[in-house]
Amino acid sequence: MKRSLLSIRLLNKRSRNMHIVCLLPYLMECYLHIRQAAEKLYIHRNTLIYRLKKIKQDTGYDPQISQDAVSLRLAVWIYRTLR
Repeated sequence: MKRSLLSIRLLNKRSRNMHIVCLLPYLMECYLHIRQAAEKLYIHRNTLIYRLKKIKQDTGYDPQISQDAVSLRLAVWIYRTLR
């Protein structure tokens, strides 16, 4: 079940989930291409895949599905704006 954008924002306050805020802009910039995003982030491709699975588990949104990625990106934008 997907959580609301507000709950994602609150989830982002926990330091262990800050990778949501850090990863998504790069993933969107690379049009959801994992290899390219991993190179830009200077992390291994498998590390990025693990973190994306963690985001899906924590939020209910799959960053590898374009509609969910846009929702997550909007949540990140709201989070950064309110911060």
